[in-house]
Amino acid sequence: MADGAAAGKADGAGAFRLTAINDEGDRVVAEPESMGRVRELHEQLSDVVVTLNSKVSRVLHKQEQEFLSAYRGHMYSVQRELQTWKDKADAARLRQERDQRMQRLTEECAWFRKEALRLNKFTTALKRDVTALRERLGAVEEDRQWLSRQLKAAKKDNKLLRAELELRMTEPSAASLPAPLDGADESGRGGGGDHRGFFGGGGAATLPPLGARERADQGPASRGPFITLGEDVDGGMAGSSGMLEQAGDFACQ
Repeated sequence: MADGAAAGKADGAGAFRLTAINDEGDRVVAEPESMGRVRELHEQLSDVVVTLNSKVSRVLHKQEQEFLSAYRGHMYSVQRELQTWKDKADAARLRQERDQRMQRLTEECAWFRKEALRLNKFTTALKRDVTALRERLGAVEEDRQWLSRQLKAAKKDNKLLRAELELRMTEPSAASLPAPLDGADESGRGGGGDHRGFFGGGGAATLPPLGARERADQGPASRGPFITLGEDVDGGMAGSSGMLEQAGDFACQ
């Protein structure tokens, strides 16, 4: 073309549009019949592009709400299951603690039972010991009373022996007395009195102890191991002193 240049462009729909440019200006080019449809679709596409962001936003918001709802439901079920397992764990722990406590109480009960039996045996033995000690105490008390009576009797006899000894020491000795005459002896026989109990056959004076009559009246059971007639005074005093010391030792025990 000498007057102008022609250019051809193909669109997406397959329609072909021609343009002519020359020195005088644009020329009117005939449009295809489908050009109106193309413009309509272009406008619709432009509207879709404009509203795409809002639509995508609405879809995203809807999906987000659904996801959050599903997440809340899932978390609720998870928490409920977690609480269930927690309750089961607490129940198991309580059962374990209860079993341990029951076992500990059973062991303590067995120990207390054994301790009660041991203390019962110990108490029974102590009761037997107390009974034996009471019997022994009664016997010791009887011995003490008997020894007290013996000590009192020994003190009384000691006083009598001391008085008798003092009386014998104050009387004249038998050697200083004169020998009796035959007439006196015969007169004594004629009078019917026999003084051999007072004066011995050899003529020596043997005075009976003053406490002998009292001890004879008391009887052999109540006299005890005291000096009898005819015993030596010094030997009787020594025996009485030993007896008194022995009685005092028994009374102290």
